[in-house]
Formats: sequence, C-alpha cells, structure tokens
Amino acid sequence: METYQLHDVFTPTRPAQLTFVERKTIQDKLVDVLRTPGKQLVVYGQTGSGKTTLLINKLYQLYEDHITTRCIKGLSFDQLLLDAFDQLNRYYNDEITRKDQRKLSLSVVSEYKAIKSNITAEFAKEISYKEKRIIPPQLTPQRLCVFMGEAKCCWVIEDFHKIENDEKTKLTQAMKIFVDMAFDYPEVKTIAIGAVGTAREVVQYGNDLQGRVSEISVPLMSNDEILEIIQKGSFFTQCTFSCISM
Repeated sequence: METYQLHDVFTPTRPAQLTFVERKTIQDKLVDVLRTPGKQLVVYGQTGSGKTTLLINKLYQLYEDHITTRCIKGLSFDQLLLDAFDQLNRYYNDEITRKDQRKLSLSVVSEYKAIKSNITAEFAKEISYKEKRIIPPQLTPQRLCVFMGEAKCCWVIEDFHKIENDEKTKLTQAMKIFVDMAFDYPEVKTIAIGAVGTAREVVQYGNDLQGRVSEISVPLMSNDEILEIIQKGSFFTQCTFSCISM
C-alpha cells in the first residue's frame, strides 16, 4: 500500500479527500438537492464544520465539473459574475468535448468569445488610470447560466455571508433565473456557502424562491467523526497517534 506524507493526509486549509468522513444524514439531503433540476442550494454552519469538504466530495461524484468563486468583503455581484465568466475559459477557449461526446454549441462559443473580447477591450481602455473591468450589457446572469449549462457545471460561491446585503439581493434574482433555466439546462445550479447561523444570513431571498432553494445546515463534527479522521490518517500515513479520550 502507498504511504502518504502527513501534509497530504491532514489538510486543514483545503477540503479533505483521504480522510473524508461520510456524514450520511447530511449527505443524503445534499445528494437529493444536487440531483433535483432547478433546485438552488444554501449550505451554512460554523467555520470548521466541514461544509466545503462535504460539498466538494459530493460534487466530484455527481457533477462533471464545477467552478468556485470565493468571496471577500466589498466584492460586488458584478465581480462575482466576471469571476465565474473567467473560469469558464477552459471550456470555451479549448472547445473541449464533454464526457457524453457532445461539443459545446458553436453559437454559444462564439457569443462567449465575443463578450470576452468586449471585456478585454474595455479593460484596456480603463487600466491606464484605474483597475476596473467593465461588464458589457450582454453578460447577464441569464447568459452566464447558458454558458454554465453548456459546460454542464454548477457554480459554488464560498463565504457569501461576507457580501453586502444589497449584493445578496442580486444573487437572489440570479437564483430565480437559474431555476427558470433548469428546463433547458437541468445540471446548472448555484450553491452558496456561508459560515453563519442561518441560511437567510447567507442569502437573503423572498417568497418567490420559496420551495426552490434548499437550506442545509452542517453542524460541527462529533467526537466519533473526528476520531474517524484520525484513524484514517493513521492508516494512510502508517503512523500511530495517541488520542485523548473524548
């Protein structure tokens, strides 16, 4: 059996893989939402509860791919759109063939590249006096949804609780668009993650999304789950750890 280095097994700064612990009750809810076309998702809980690790491991099992935007204070929704748009480059620049052997629609590829060219041109004009990229009118949440749908990926937005309330409202509107587009693109989905006490603190959405957004709370890991991480780490590193009884 291959022996792994300690830093490859215990990964506190990135989602765990080798020491990933199954949390069946939460995972069953998560899988159900991910498999439901049009259902948007808010995952919330305290920092260190394992939200991202749980989600990413399930996405790798259920999705061909996903893109992740990480939020910081002061980030606007327009900047979120640009970041997601940029990350789609690997699909639209290479025009890769998907696993089901269907190529991206040529008309959508052409539209993506036209918008990209427009953004680049506007940025070139602005960069001489300020660092700002202009979003062209063609880059709307609906168009982003089409681009993601063609690529068969979902959009993970981490630490969305850090965004200002006005910007959260814009994501709510985008979620409604993603719901409506599910008929044409059943895989497309937004997943907002936040380290807070309630889902409404992550994303502020109204009655028009009632029943269309699932809220999944991820509690801190139990002592048994933490012990299982240590046991898995011991197996992969071939090291013995002395654990204080919990």
